[in-house]
Amino acid sequence: MANILRKIDHWLCTILLRVAQVAMLALVVIVTYTVIARFVFNTGNSWAEEVPRVLVAIFAFLACAMGVRDHLHTSVGVLYNRLPEGGKAQKALNVFTDVCILLISIFMIKVGGDYCFSLASKGGKLPMTQWPVWIQYVSIPISGCVMLFHSILFLTGVLKPGDTFFSDKMDDPMEKARAMMKAEEEAKGGAKA
Repeated sequence: MANILRKIDHWLCTILLRVAQVAMLALVVIVTYTVIARFVFNTGNSWAEEVPRVLVAIFAFLACAMGVRDHLHTSVGVLYNRLPEGGKAQKALNVFTDVCILLISIFMIKVGGDYCFSLASKGGKLPMTQWPVWIQYVSIPISGCVMLFHSILFLTGVLKPGDTFFSDKMDDPMEKARAMMKAEEEAKGGAKA
């Protein structure tokens, strides 16, 4: 079962990455076009304000889900890095972090989903593109679902904190400092002998 879940995760992460890349590329192209049209040709398009706003929301919330997948979320490591590496206390903090993300993702699904359904039921449209208003917010419950899936995979042990998809494994600055201190101690010990 774990292998099937890892394959689903890989497939899901690949789709997320492609959608985020397309959103970012489209955002850059549209904003560049808008700036050139406005300042070089003294013209512009009305839709060029709304579409980037939707693309930014899509990219930002997908990036949030990607960060959860690779454990790139903001954290304070002062206490965590002082605890024994791989010890029970660090594992407990990892579980606590994943539970918090699980709760946040449930909140995003519930509140974001309710808001999208509320807007959809009212039938509003964006003024320039005539897209439904809920399209601006649909990335919130979608990324919440992805974050929920990833937090469950981490809590059940299918994924480990060191497993990455979107990023390279980062060098831990504390690990580098420990290695340097150990090398210095060994050098001092060798010089005395």
